[in-house]
Amino acid sequence: MRFSALSALFFVVALRALSAGTKSTDAARDGFKGAVKSVTTERQVVSPEPRQPDGPTVIYPAGCEVCDYDEDGNSVRRGQNREAGFVGETTRYVRDRDGNIQQQIVENEKGELNITATVGQFGKTEEEFYQHGVLQSTNKYRYDEKGNLIEWLTYDRDGGQTARTIATFDSNGTATEQFDYGPQGKVLLHYTQSYDPETDMQKFTNFNEDGTVRLAFTAKGERVTSFWQQPSDKDEFGSTVCSKTGCESHQPDGSLFRTVTTFADADSRNIARAERHDTDDQLQAAVDYEYEFDEHANWTKRSVWVWTRESSERVLLEVDSRRIAYWK
Repeated sequence: MRFSALSALFFVVALRALSAGTKSTDAARDGFKGAVKSVTTERQVVSPEPRQPDGPTVIYPAGCEVCDYDEDGNSVRRGQNREAGFVGETTRYVRDRDGNIQQQIVENEKGELNITATVGQFGKTEEEFYQHGVLQSTNKYRYDEKGNLIEWLTYDRDGGQTARTIATFDSNGTATEQFDYGPQGKVLLHYTQSYDPETDMQKFTNFNEDGTVRLAFTAKGERVTSFWQQPSDKDEFGSTVCSKTGCESHQPDGSLFRTVTTFADADSRNIARAERHDTDDQLQAAVDYEYEFDEHANWTKRSVWVWTRESSERVLLEVDSRRIAYWK
């Protein structure tokens, strides 16, 4: 079981590097099966959400308040319905003669340009980000021959480079080393990791700018077997370690929170139960998710039940309902 190392600051960068080369539709990444055309989700709050302590959450949002897809599973509209109307983004695609996407154009609900992206064989090669139609920054991406994202450059509106990420990968597609550089080439992140599928063993090390170790862990199977972090007053990249069955969140004060998840389906799309345990492995909170599914195995109703040690009472938090339309 390969773990992923997460933190709030570098989550997007790490996820992009770890998942490069994998191809899936937007609809599938949103957790849907079949030729989904549109999804509308409505949330009915039954009870006030209980206070959650710092650390990993066990209450997960339903997502996709408004999601529309084309026949290939690409997202064409995503956002929320408000009293004044739809608020969110609409995406248009420019294709070549063979139907391959060459460009993505993303606009907000006012028709203002948000993002333009040039798409190559392995994914986006360039993105331009706009605010009220005015260019703010540009990202450029470079891949190796297997589709792994090996370089990510960020430029400001005037063309000055503000950030750079470089990564290397092994034959299994694992990011073995990554550097994130900020302005003036300052090292913001440097980590190495390895994974041996034969022994199911993973090693991860996060380094300081001077090359000394900031954080390190080893994991085998579904459990972290060793963890060390230098004294710090903030969460470090790698302090939260996740597998398919849950996460371990190591706090700066040395305490530990662990989540354990079970799923309602074999492909781990829909969580059936999520538990949060403290340093002494005592259950702090548990959330049960109950579903009704349609003929395509997508849920159309979800009831969320919450129990906390503080209240010791299982209560119905919310009921989520979905309307799903499919391409014929």
